[in-house]
Amino acid sequence: FIQLGAAPSQEPAEVRALRFIVSKAKLLHSPSLAAVATMVGKDPFKKVRDLINDLITKLEDQASDEETEKDFCVEEMGKESENRDNAKMDEEKAKSSIATSKAKIAGYKEDITEAEEAVAALNKEAEEALALREEEKENNENTIASATEGEEAVKAAIAVLRKFYASTEEFVQEEPTPNQEPVEGSPEVFKASDTSNQGNQILDFLAVIESDFGRTITAVTKAEADAQSDYDAAKTERDTQIEAQEKIVEDTGKLQEKEESALFDTEEELSDAEKSVEAAVEALKKLKPQCVDQGLSYKERTARREQEIEALKEALSILTESTADFGFMQKQ
Repeated sequence: FIQLGAAPSQEPAEVRALRFIVSKAKLLHSPSLAAVATMVGKDPFKKVRDLINDLITKLEDQASDEETEKDFCVEEMGKESENRDNAKMDEEKAKSSIATSKAKIAGYKEDITEAEEAVAALNKEAEEALALREEEKENNENTIASATEGEEAVKAAIAVLRKFYASTEEFVQEEPTPNQEPVEGSPEVFKASDTSNQGNQILDFLAVIESDFGRTITAVTKAEADAQSDYDAAKTERDTQIEAQEKIVEDTGKLQEKEESALFDTEEELSDAEKSVEAAVEALKKLKPQCVDQGLSYKERTARREQEIEALKEALSILTESTADFGFMQKQ
């Protein structure tokens, strides 16, 4: 074993190399340097330089591998993080679109309900108006029929009376002259003027009745025509309103179907986005043990490894110097 008690200026290069490696192992908390120090302490002259060279190569390979792994992690975690963020954006966009579509569909349903209720009210109004129109028409027709019948009856009565009074006047004898004696057994003499006045009064009265019947027929006929005209105009306007409301139901129904189809597609998109988020999160979880620093950071590990390699190279330099000095002494 190498003795470590001599003064530094008198120590062999092997001892100085050992002291240097031990101090660096403690300073850097390096298991690799500590292992080398142990090997040097046991056999400082046998294959020590090869051991140091192998360790330097191993550390350099580790650095290269870790650099490759770092590039892989940066690329993969960046890609999966971007996938997750994009999927979350798609998810939020889909949720917003779904909320908008549901609000539109609710509005369409409300509009359809209002239009259908308007159509039902207009149809009920049409039924009631038709019933009233039919009742009014029947009453008017009955009134006109009764007035016509009465008018015709009065006209017939007037014709009969006129004929009667005309024939009565033909059989009335003329009044005797003041000096003429009435013939025994002759009929009583009536004055034509008396019969004519009575007949005219009756005929005048019947003429008034006939005129009333005529006015009734004319007035009710006009009232019926006006009522039918008003009904037809109201019906036309109501039919136009019904047609407009039914058009609203039809057009709004189409919009609702279109929006429901879009909602279905958006819900599918939301499902896909949620699955993409889950997949990206799961991928990041799998990368975490490999790529997320546990303990020392990548920068700290790289710095310590470089210090270990530098220390090993310096120790190797000390041993190489010792070998050179030993060869020179043999020549002397």
